[in-house]
Amino acid sequence: MSKYCPAGRAVFFLLVKADIREPLAYAVILVLLLGYRLHGRAAGPSGAMETGH
Repeated sequence: MSKYCPAGRAVFFLLVKADIREPLAYAVILVLLLGYRLHGRAAGPSGAMETGH
């Protein structure tokens, strides 16, 4: 059995391997924005979207 924690390996990989950090940051931002958009769609139409006609 390994004495190293798998989470520690993941943190090491993310901190040391600089080529994955930037794409990972973009992926996190994309997921947050899509989640925000889907949450707003699930909540129903907003007042700003209604034209009043």
